[in-house]
Amino acid sequence: MKKGLTNLYARTGSDFSTIALESTAPLSHTVRKLSRHIYEVLLDGELIMAPDTVNIYDGIINTISVSQKNGDAQVSILLQHPSSCRLKQVRGIPNRLEINFDRAFLKQIMKEKMIVIDPGHGGGDSGRRGYINLLEKNVVMHIANYLKAKIIDAGGRAVLTREKDISVNLIDRLQAARLLEADIWISIHTRWDRDKSKCGAGALYHSKQGELLCRYILEEIGKKLKLENNGICEESFSKLAGFFETMEYSIPFVTIEVCTISNPVEEGWLRSPVFKERAAQAIINGIARYFDSCRYEEYKNITDKFPHSL
Repeated sequence: MKKGLTNLYARTGSDFSTIALESTAPLSHTVRKLSRHIYEVLLDGELIMAPDTVNIYDGIINTISVSQKNGDAQVSILLQHPSSCRLKQVRGIPNRLEINFDRAFLKQIMKEKMIVIDPGHGGGDSGRRGYINLLEKNVVMHIANYLKAKIIDAGGRAVLTREKDISVNLIDRLQAARLLEADIWISIHTRWDRDKSKCGAGALYHSKQGELLCRYILEEIGKKLKLENNGICEESFSKLAGFFETMEYSIPFVTIEVCTISNPVEEGWLRSPVFKERAAQAIINGIARYFDSCRYEEYKNITDKFPHSL
């Protein structure tokens, strides 16, 4: 039997993102950290599986690429955020080398952040309806619950504007951000179009911070779900202008349209718990990128102001 790499997969836990490399026999290995975001693993055995790039996008691991170099298997790992790793060799059939990347950096970004999640519609307001009769109010509730769990697991705090299938007016949904002193208010919706061939995700924002948050989330949805990016636009709350003028602090108010419910293919995807969980993962990936960029801007402002104090 050839000695080499036969398979790989990834799993995500609360504290670690793990890559498992399966082989026909224990393989000697060398791990090199090429940069803050790139690791390389060289294995003393040939590549028995097909060369491939696996997309993970779990908030820490972005992609894993496998190839053969000078007769040996090579694994390249691209991370979203800096992380240290630990290795564990598990003997058996098959043998397995586990590479565990800690999620501490992500948890530090999300620590104590308050996110108000607004599942759109509810009660007598069903929202849009797919051609196979799927209701928007239901699918966005499922995605919101997945998102809430992921935010809490990452060390943040999350509150839903509705927990059940009930009607809640817009001002009360927005008011939750004020009362909870939220860092983000994010409303979950789907797109709809008379043309059933139209597809993909979109977003709306109400502030400059919201525009940045929307861009990050749509980018992550594109990477995680391979959905078309329909861009972002500014949302007008003209009837509620007074509400925003009296806000004591500025936070992003955004609406994310995760996919197009009027497209029969994407409506079918919305019936899958796996798709909805992945949509929630893409959203939190975008949220984490936003908070990370805010931390960088705060640091940059301090160093620009006091260049010799650090």
